[in-house]
Amino acid sequence: MLTGRYKQTKMNIHAVEEKDLEDLKRIAKAALFHSVDAPDDEKERLLPHILNDIEKAICLDEKIYLKYVGSEIQGFILIKHYWNLSQLFIDPKFQSLGLGGALLTEALLRIRNRENSGYVRLNSSDNAVGFYQKYGFVQDNSRQPKSKWSVPMEIRF
Repeated sequence: MLTGRYKQTKMNIHAVEEKDLEDLKRIAKAALFHSVDAPDDEKERLLPHILNDIEKAICLDEKIYLKYVGSEIQGFILIKHYWNLSQLFIDPKFQSLGLGGALLTEALLRIRNRENSGYVRLNSSDNAVGFYQKYGFVQDNSRQPKSKWSVPMEIRF
């Protein structure tokens, strides 16, 4: 059963549209430099790939691409091919309000309600491992980390 808080936040979750791309890029950059526990040169190396991925994903057929909207776009999630969580970013000024959990929960519900692979995988930054564990993700020791600042994780359903 959905809690009152989730019902409230669910009303603010919408599909990403092409017109949102610049806001998503701004949020991703701000969140990357504010929240990811990695050296700045590593973040600078990752940023162009993240920004490119944001744009390319709008054209994918198999995706869950959701945004959380209050007075502005406050965060977003991208799950490609219904199994690859490639991005979850919350604008730093809106972090710790439950928006990431609301987006993740809604995306996982949508994946479970369609034919899918039976799992979702991601590469978590070290500092986000606990967040993903709260939602049932576990470390995936069968995969190599993409960098020394990331942890492969998955959830099965």
